[in-house]
Amino acid sequence: MAAVSGNLSRVQSGARMAEEPPARSKRQQAATTAEEKVALALRALQAAQPFKDWPLDVLQALAAHGRVDTYPRDTYILNRGQVTNALYIVISGIVEISAASIDGGKLIIRYGSSGWVFGLLNLLDGLPMNHYFRAHEPTTTVALPKAALLGALHRSPQLWESVVAEVAQRNRFILQQFAELAFDPLRTRLARAILILAQSYGTPSEAGVEVELRLAKHKLGELLGVSRQSVTKEMKRLGAEGIVAMHYGRISILDLPALSTLARPG
Repeated sequence: MAAVSGNLSRVQSGARMAEEPPARSKRQQAATTAEEKVALALRALQAAQPFKDWPLDVLQALAAHGRVDTYPRDTYILNRGQVTNALYIVISGIVEISAASIDGGKLIIRYGSSGWVFGLLNLLDGLPMNHYFRAHEPTTTVALPKAALLGALHRSPQLWESVVAEVAQRNRFILQQFAELAFDPLRTRLARAILILAQSYGTPSEAGVEVELRLAKHKLGELLGVSRQSVTKEMKRLGAEGIVAMHYGRISILDLPALSTLARPG
């Protein structure tokens, strides 16, 4: 039966009062909440690249150990120097991964959304975190204990292949990022960054492609390792050429073929 407003205390004359469902005990409510969290953890594992092809029974066992947490916007989930005994997967929201220099400079490594795994390398080698992980918007994650994950890998050694592949892919990404910072002009790197953002957060629009992830120009600068002023100059140039537009942190791709051409190295 559909719920009705609390202001309606009576029903039409002659009709029977709707019988209220029996009140649920706190234990029943807690059990339901626990079941929902396990279900969320399982869906996160099935969406995560290293685990999506693992056997269902293994994923279900891992999900039962998961801890689901929600972080407000701009909250740090993990800090540089922190030691963690858990692996994290994004259920919803967006996580910003960044590094910082002694003088306060900041470089955004990337943004991770639903299904993104973080804390993997530090969980495997036992060393402190070397990056910052911040909720770019309200974000929900599941934390999987190190003991549960390593236990599953010990029982099924063949599952290591997907974990090693994930570590290798991330190493390749970081090396490519360093090469781009060293050799590619800002115009090329900016075009490539916008395309990468569009792949994860883009939706079709009348103008072309709208990047749903809102980023201020200083955030784009931190993503590219340059100043806000440099990003502003290049964005104005791209806007004048009718390739992209930016309004209140929202990027619109107006000419996708032209942007793709600019993103190619050399």
